[in-house]
Amino acid sequence: MLVAVWTAAGQLARRRLSRFGRLETIRPLMPDASTGRRRLKFILYLTAFALLTLALARPQLGSKLREVESRGIEMMLVVDVSNSMLAEDFEPNRLERTKYAINKLFDGLKQDRVGLVVFAGDAVVQLPITSDYRMAKAFARRISSSARRRTGWPQPSTGFSESDSPPRCHRRLPPHRRTTSRRTIHPA
Repeated sequence: MLVAVWTAAGQLARRRLSRFGRLETIRPLMPDASTGRRRLKFILYLTAFALLTLALARPQLGSKLREVESRGIEMMLVVDVSNSMLAEDFEPNRLERTKYAINKLFDGLKQDRVGLVVFAGDAVVQLPITSDYRMAKAFARRISSSARRRTGWPQPSTGFSESDSPPRCHRRLPPHRRTTSRRTIHPA
């Protein structure tokens, strides 16, 4: 398509020049007019268009999806964020010590999946089950006792109710549950 546009532009330029006379007579009068520059400009535009088209196609190299069977556990961590967690019987307080322990737990996980539930009266799923430990650490860092007031959680006196609890939180999972998952394998 670009070749057709380039050809049409060349013919249009020749027609415009022919209005002034014969091309053989006019060309010596224009020593700065270069067909080489015009060709170079066309080649650069054509290369840019080809690279842009290639970039829009988003070629995927170096990784592929394959099914991998892995063994691990799924766990939901339930954290109390009521004001009682601000007691300083641990350094610096119970809540900060819990966040530190969760961070250390996430550092030791390999193929396990984790989720996070916070409660101060009512339970709220802070993070659904995931294997993304970076995201889980980020959510764990944001746990605070003031989150209840910011998000409009009920006061602690309302207590837990069965309908508000996350699905299957109360069910005990086998210690090593076999899961099949799709993972992207990157060659080393």
